[in-house]
Amino acid sequence: MRILRCALAFFVIVLLTFQAGCDLASPAAAMFDFIDRFGTARIESGIAVTYHFLDNFDRGRIIPPTTPAITPNGKPVFLLVNADVGSERRPAIIIVAPAQISFENIRIQESPRLDVGVGKLFTIGDGSLGTIIIEVAGVRDTVYRRFLNPNARPEDRRWFDESIDLSAYFGKTVKITFAADVGPAGNDLGDFFAWETPLLRTAAAHSTPNGRGAFVANEWEIGGIKRSALITLAGSSASFEVPGTREGEILYFGAGMRFLVGDGAQGLILIETEGRRDTVYRRLLNPATRPDQRRWFDEAVSLSLYRGKDIRVIFTATPGPAGDYSADWFAWGTPVLSLPRR
Repeated sequence: MRILRCALAFFVIVLLTFQAGCDLASPAAAMFDFIDRFGTARIESGIAVTYHFLDNFDRGRIIPPTTPAITPNGKPVFLLVNADVGSERRPAIIIVAPAQISFENIRIQESPRLDVGVGKLFTIGDGSLGTIIIEVAGVRDTVYRRFLNPNARPEDRRWFDESIDLSAYFGKTVKITFAADVGPAGNDLGDFFAWETPLLRTAAAHSTPNGRGAFVANEWEIGGIKRSALITLAGSSASFEVPGTREGEILYFGAGMRFLVGDGAQGLILIETEGRRDTVYRRLLNPATRPDQRRWFDEAVSLSLYRGKDIRVIFTATPGPAGDYSADWFAWGTPVLSLPRR
């Protein structure tokens, strides 16, 4: 009888463990199922890169600062292959405030977006102001402005990923200026403002089942395992409006790439709320050269920082390090927003 009771207790423990589970692809108590609500998503496609500012850096017109600056090339604006912001390195155009660089004769095509990462290199001084200015026929518009002071504000010690709508300039030839200015005290100490890989993207045709840059696949197989998935091609995104989240909510999803060609792709999840956009997840996958990446990666991201707020959850992808868009179909397996298991 004692053996029977022990066996029964073991069975109950196993059953409870199984019910609690740790399969991040199918959590219990889902409150927002992204696959079910795909019809309400906002799809944006911008695969075509019509202007790469890093490639055209030598053609940019640099206006020097009012004070000399010590930089790798002796100029107030320069390229840096590894710009360190926080704990992350990215290639960037560096502007030592006060200075700017302008790129001229850029033709704005259909559905344009300017994608850029923004950061400040050093945690000294009184901060720096970065602006992006669009000039058409002598008229200058400031389309972006951000003040960063990582010395006084720890939350500024990171990259900010931005996407700026330039639809108002469709069909026009413009000059785009990236500028940096000193902080409120006029102190230019450490004012190295970074613009990470600025890209001007426009709408392009996509070879997908629905002719757009994002779609849902009921059975998307990676590593022999099939899941329902949201697919985003590099340069496109699918965004979902999510009403005020509650404390303890977690975003569960799988991440993977199916095709074994190209230089891989980077998947990102962004949270947009109250006029700001945060990158809460980033993973670079290249299954063509990395056999260990030919599988689903089960992921979980806490959204407790946004409790009580209305948010927009954005699934997006960018091409690999060589800029090759071949087969850059990034899959998000069964993404759901759920309370953590008890």
